[in-house]
Amino acid sequence: MDLTDFRLLVGIVDTGSVTRGAERAFLSLPAASNRVKQLESELGVSLLTRSSRGVTPTPAGIAFSQHARTILRELESLRRDVGQYAAGGKGRIRLHGTTASITTFLPDVLAGYLATHPDVSVDLREQINVDVVRDLMSGEADVGMVCGPVYPDALDAIFLFDDPLVLAVPAAHPWAGNPAMAFAQALEAPQVGLYERSTLTHFLAGAAERCGRLWSPRVSVASYEIQCRMIESGLGVGVMPRSTLRRYNGARRLLGVGLDDAWAVRTRELLVRDAAGLPGYMTHLLDDIRERAAAWADPVEAAA
Repeated sequence: MDLTDFRLLVGIVDTGSVTRGAERAFLSLPAASNRVKQLESELGVSLLTRSSRGVTPTPAGIAFSQHARTILRELESLRRDVGQYAAGGKGRIRLHGTTASITTFLPDVLAGYLATHPDVSVDLREQINVDVVRDLMSGEADVGMVCGPVYPDALDAIFLFDDPLVLAVPAAHPWAGNPAMAFAQALEAPQVGLYERSTLTHFLAGAAERCGRLWSPRVSVASYEIQCRMIESGLGVGVMPRSTLRRYNGARRLLGVGLDDAWAVRTRELLVRDAAGLPGYMTHLLDDIRERAAAWADPVEAAA
């Protein structure tokens, strides 16, 4: 077996199709089918179950694909780290995170970190929670920042701080004096929400559906900062993380009303594949993020 076999089986398991798995591995369908047969012959066990609806991995196929993913991730990590030296650098960090995670305090952290690590580059990508986890599992990301818990056991989670969802309302709004309320009640007011593909929009759409309601914001915007400005202007109310309200509520024109729903209790977390095996420059960034997160979570929260 070789690396092409690993890529092929992972592709087949991910897509549920030998044809699409072959395309991912840049193989023709006959070549891919032949490789699968040779693998099964070499291992003495069936790896795939074929049916009219596609293919599914057998227990042996699942085990094979899990080990194959690990090998492919390690190979990518090797190439990436050694390649940085060939390019004259010392490291590259691919950090994927949700909108709230990467806009809360990460800009300040990176400013300090990159000043002390001039030979390290950071590739920052905004993703929804499920895509952050997917990218980490596939080896496309090194570090994830998420609103947890949303991760499988295969990843190491590093707690940052509690960050529940709150309902942001103008200071003069009738609900401003409420300590907390149910999300279903909040839906009675016009909503100001984020764009369709944001993590929070996916989350709230599901919560609204469980309440028997349709998530249909009056205004949809591209960022939390704009969301706060729209709410200030009286266009509606909006759900957002407590940390986000704190960041964009400098003029104190908004108040945060707690949500009674159990799903509103969330945490900010870092995700990595193997915390103990990270290179030093990545560990330093995680330490800086944790230190800044602790300082962020500690002050008296005037906004919510």
